[in-house]
Amino acid sequence: MSKRYLLILSIVISQASYSQCPVINGALINACAADGVTEGINEFVYFTTGASGAVSLYKLSYGSRNPPATQNPTAYLSGADAAAKVGPGSVIVQPGKTLTEVTSSSTIIPAGSSVVFIPYNLDQAYDLSALCKNDQVYVVYINIDNPTDSRWMPGGTMANAAAAERYIQISYNGDDCTGNVRSYEGALWPNPGNTPEAEGNSLAWDDQDSLSYLNNGCSEIIVTPVKLVSFNAAKNGNDVAVKWKTANELNTKEFQVEWSADGRNFSPIGTVNAVGNSDVPRNYAFTHRQVAAGNNFYRLKILDANGSFVYSPIVKLNFTGRGSIKIYPSITHGELHVELNATKQEATTVMVLDLAGRLLSSRKMPVLAGYNRIDLTVNNLPAGEYILKLVNNSDNIITRFVKM
Repeated sequence: MSKRYLLILSIVISQASYSQCPVINGALINACAADGVTEGINEFVYFTTGASGAVSLYKLSYGSRNPPATQNPTAYLSGADAAAKVGPGSVIVQPGKTLTEVTSSSTIIPAGSSVVFIPYNLDQAYDLSALCKNDQVYVVYINIDNPTDSRWMPGGTMANAAAAERYIQISYNGDDCTGNVRSYEGALWPNPGNTPEAEGNSLAWDDQDSLSYLNNGCSEIIVTPVKLVSFNAAKNGNDVAVKWKTANELNTKEFQVEWSADGRNFSPIGTVNAVGNSDVPRNYAFTHRQVAAGNNFYRLKILDANGSFVYSPIVKLNFTGRGSIKIYPSITHGELHVELNATKQEATTVMVLDLAGRLLSSRKMPVLAGYNRIDLTVNNLPAGEYILKLVNNSDNIITRFVKM
């Protein structure tokens, strides 16, 4: 018996284009499967229609070359293969919303509608309430066993950890709609340990075409239905002002602000309480004090009242500190030399951290204005990559080294 996986994504479907071309809003890239193998039958793509027409006029193409429809696509799903569902899986929406299951290629779908293309033999159960546009969603079941114009791999079609970009395209009525091709990169999902091949990986594009990499895992989780209108980070003196705006919130508990030096290993740096329930725009802000020189990455962990959560897109800010640092050798067997040009004389704390942000050692020492050399011994550290952090009242400087 399959579990019910509630997929209520934190997005709002984009407004339909005035052209006939559909707009792709998201996809479930790495699905779960009852047998742990045939995840491809549970992958799906959802989009907004740009014109009123029969479902047979739509064709989804996927591949590693752009545009995939004309560049030897890896796989494709055609509305011409719409059929009755045969798998044990199910699709539902919450009360007050309408689900239309499309089992015939001649079914007319109105312009501006939310549509899901999914194989007809799915074995998972999905709640697609958050995908409803105007409180309605059309789910098109595609025959991938005996198709006339579809090719989809039951063992998994869309790549999670590909080194190169992957492309998704939906054609309509002979128009390839190349201007609406979507692309994504592997290994960017916010999974524990940053494991790309994680079940539950999904994509969502917002109204500004900003892409979010999401993962809710394979558990009965309802992800906070928050529409994030904007999220950015900007310099403010020696600090960084992190700001975001929501269009609506439902049972939202809080926003955890997370920071990373490399865009992969994040640590929480603060929490901002959410309004909770709101159907009007809300503005939020958080100040990151004494920011590290160099690249700084930020994201939000948006938590629901029931403990479920979703991550925001990642924003990057290069922060130029007032001091400078040089470390050598960057790959060491035990001795480490740090050359620091300080803006003034003051006590400085030298810290060594692992890539998860855990403090391994700390040493406070005087630093003179101008040139300083600090000699460190790291013989006691296991082999691996580490963060060296120098903190004083003027600067927060971060660099890295490798212990052999």
